[in-house]
Order: sequence, then structure tokens, then C-alpha cells
Amino acid sequence: RWQETGSLKVAPDNLTQARQLMRAVADELAEAQYLAEPGSGRYVAASQIERREVAACKEQLAAYLDFEAAFLTRFHPIRLEHAIAPEDGVTYAGRPFIGTVDRIDVDDAGNAVVIDYKGSVLSAHQIAGKGPGDPGKVQARMYAQVVQRQLGLRVVGALYVSYGKVHACSGAYDGCVLD
Repeated sequence: RWQETGSLKVAPDNLTQARQLMRAVADELAEAQYLAEPGSGRYVAASQIERREVAACKEQLAAYLDFEAAFLTRFHPIRLEHAIAPEDGVTYAGRPFIGTVDRIDVDDAGNAVVIDYKGSVLSAHQIAGKGPGDPGKVQARMYAQVVQRQLGLRVVGALYVSYGKVHACSGAYDGCVLD
């Protein structure tokens, strides 16, 4: 929906508009839950506490946009929820690979960053200082390899990004391209 506004990325000059849209979409999704079939994974807030949790989640996501406006400023999203399906025939380490890449960003030079959203980024998401016996989380790095082969992009970062209460980023990246 954001890209339908004509903006490629959330930035300081469109942050107010982004927050308004985020809250509107969150409200629409909350309302749509009442129409979803029971057992479908719907979430209908049934108590005052649950309604507060939904409101807090909406505000937490709107607050994340401050972080987003200053994050990867030379890059913009080109794919959201990029599915890697069995029929794509993608393999990794000789095995079929199935997954969904949360977001792929590119810059004008054709560099790409793979982003995997998390509610929080923990020390396990850190790559630096890890040895062969402790590789840390590998999901984003696997996605980066698959995206590079499948889409032909030059991936310069495989990042975990927290949209939770503490906005943070961790992962692996080319320090010559990303600062």
C-alpha cells in the first residue's frame, strides 16, 4: 500500500504520511479479523486487555517507521514477502528450499539487501565473532544466497531487523557498501 502512494521508501520527509497509512492499514486488518473464518488463524480481540494489546501493537509498528526512515537510506524495497515455492526448483546445499523473504531492497547501483523481520534481535542474530562451531542464525544468509542466484541480484547484506520495542539490526553485510 505504501508504494501505491508513489513513494519508494519511508523517509524523513514522508514520515507523517507513512504513520497515517500504517495506522489505517492496521485498523483495516483488525476489522477484517471479525469476518475471517474461525480456525483460520484470525485474531479477534475479545477483552479489554486484548484490545489494549492490539492498540499497542499498532503504535509499536507506527513507531518503527522512525527507525525505517533512517535505515538503508540509499535503498528502497523492490520485493515484499518474496515466496520461494517448491515449483521454483530452488535448492540449497543440495536440498529443496522453501521460504518467504520478508523484504528485498536495492540501490541505484544494483546492490541488494535481504531483510528478515523479527520481533526482537538477539545476540544469536549477530554474525561477527562467531566461529565454525557457532554460526549464529543462518536464515537471512540462506535467503541472501537464494535471492542472489534466483533473481541475479548482487546481495551486499543479509540483515535481521527488529520492529519490536527496541528497533535494531544485526546480520552480515559488506562494509564497503553499507555503513
